[in-house]
Amino acid sequence: MALFRCHLSRLFTMSNLALRKPGLLVPGFAIGLVCVLLTNCTPLPETLPIPPDVEEHTDIEEEVTDIEIMDIIEEQTVVSHGLLEEEAIVIVDDDDTGQWEAGQLPAQDRAEREILLAKSQLASGYPSAAVETLLKLDFEVTGKVRLKTRKTLLQVLQSLDSLHRSLLLEDITDPNLAGWLALLEALDSEALPEAELQEWRRAYPDHPAVAVLIDTFTVPGQNSWRQIALLLPLTSPDGRAARAFYDGFTEAHNNDSSRNKPELVLYDIGADSFLASFYYQAAEADGADFIVGPLGRKAVENLLASRNLETNTLLLADIPPEKASDNLYGISLSPENEARQVADKAYATGHRNATVLRSDGEWGERVANAFVAHWENLGGQILKNSSFPEDVSNHARVVRKFLGIDKSMVRHRLIEAQTGLKLKFSPRRNTDMDFIFLAATTTQARLIVPQLRFFQAHDVPLYGTSYVYAGNPEPAVDADLDGLIFGEMRWILDGVTLYKKKKAEEKALKMAESANNQDDSENQSTDPDTLAEFPESGVPTLDVPTLDVSGEVDEVDLPQVYQPELPARPYGHTALDRLYALGVQSYQIIPQLQRLRQNNWMKVSGKAMTISVDQNGNAVHLPTWAKFVSGLAEPLPLLPAQ
Repeated sequence: MALFRCHLSRLFTMSNLALRKPGLLVPGFAIGLVCVLLTNCTPLPETLPIPPDVEEHTDIEEEVTDIEIMDIIEEQTVVSHGLLEEEAIVIVDDDDTGQWEAGQLPAQDRAEREILLAKSQLASGYPSAAVETLLKLDFEVTGKVRLKTRKTLLQVLQSLDSLHRSLLLEDITDPNLAGWLALLEALDSEALPEAELQEWRRAYPDHPAVAVLIDTFTVPGQNSWRQIALLLPLTSPDGRAARAFYDGFTEAHNNDSSRNKPELVLYDIGADSFLASFYYQAAEADGADFIVGPLGRKAVENLLASRNLETNTLLLADIPPEKASDNLYGISLSPENEARQVADKAYATGHRNATVLRSDGEWGERVANAFVAHWENLGGQILKNSSFPEDVSNHARVVRKFLGIDKSMVRHRLIEAQTGLKLKFSPRRNTDMDFIFLAATTTQARLIVPQLRFFQAHDVPLYGTSYVYAGNPEPAVDADLDGLIFGEMRWILDGVTLYKKKKAEEKALKMAESANNQDDSENQSTDPDTLAEFPESGVPTLDVPTLDVSGEVDEVDLPQVYQPELPARPYGHTALDRLYALGVQSYQIIPQLQRLRQNNWMKVSGKAMTISVDQNGNAVHLPTWAKFVSGLAEPLPLLPAQ
């Protein structure tokens, strides 16, 4: 019996399209699609016998019979599919009446639709449209729906950088927009002093946020903490990391202009993680009313297992749900959290079929497991989850198997054996993967990404955590990572801006020196009478004015509209820079923890990163998404390419 196969993905796509809006009668339309597609299907010949020399690859037989068949179906149905898709869109658009008219929808349902529309507009790269949608909705709803609308508006505005916020004022004429943006500036202040909010109230007394949201912004200030204790393993194998965190924390403390800022007391808990509980008790006895630390996974686990923590505490790790309490908070650079954020990013981008390639150590397994669990919870599928050995540099065999190149080679040998012909052959990878999640460190990524690209995965989106980036701009060695997308803290990406600025200045100076040398050469005299006036060099000394290269810097490399404020970087371009930034952010976030936990929809942008706090008390770092371009980590553009 002849086998009939048909590529039904477009059928499912068009059926889903037709079913998007309620009230649309589609049974006849769907049946018509089936009939058209089946009409265009082509019968396949019976499967050829498998030669003896490839009998061990019987699992490939089914795939061999599919060679060329999908291409044939594609050619025969592309025209009809295109026409049907256009027809489906027209039908849906024509049906956009009746119960879908705005005035006939219940207020709450319409608000939900408009909020979803705004989020879609933001995700698609149209922030002005998203903000305008929410501002318009705010005038039309009341009560809890209005509160949700305004919370969503704040979230959208907080997701934008300074440049895009300023552009909103040019695109949108709503009189309340300036007040919303001014409120964000107050919320993003490092210590959130009450004076700034009071000043905002005086400037915008009738603003919509006053009546509904402003009360949620009032929290105990930093002055309520008299003494902050730091529990850090300075004399341990993690001592350099602990010192970087301490330096960042104390730097933020030194820059705190509060009159009654808290006293800092440092406790070196050493290398024995079981002593963390002892030092915690000592800090309490010494009068600490807020404790930060310990640093280290085992030390945190031992502390949580040994006692109930009654003092307000910021653990330098994630808090398990079963250990959550009102006075307990956590902050970390957890790669598992980053993996979950990658899953969110990829899913929001529209990907559904993921593949995972991870290092075979304990770290790689933890990161991959976190990604897989969250991805499947979102509704995505894991097509393949493979590992590569950490102790080798050539991953060609692993990559070929991961991409399905080996199966393609087997199919080639099978067809040659069946036909007796020597065929021209180019191996083909699997085409069902939407993207690859790479759970790897910097060194591992630099080795395996070029091999993925070599074996035809150059057009497959590739995602990773911040661990793929060393934090030090090295375009010569990171050029192999071009195209790799990852989430990074703003602090590190600002370091790339510093690097580019420095290179632009060096380039401008070299150009100036070259121009001056050329002028020297052209003006140099060979007349003996002239040379006699300069017996030592034979060349007159030119009075060259100091060169102002500021304009050249903007012109060569940097955007002319938005220049971020770049902080001092004592650990700049080192692996410890992230921990220094974590110390800075930890000090700045302490007075805001309670407010953010009670309003976990809110975000605060500090010097290093943007943070929200979940219901368990964990401070969640909201990354800036970046991609390697010419070996440098470049922030992904928010606006779509025109």
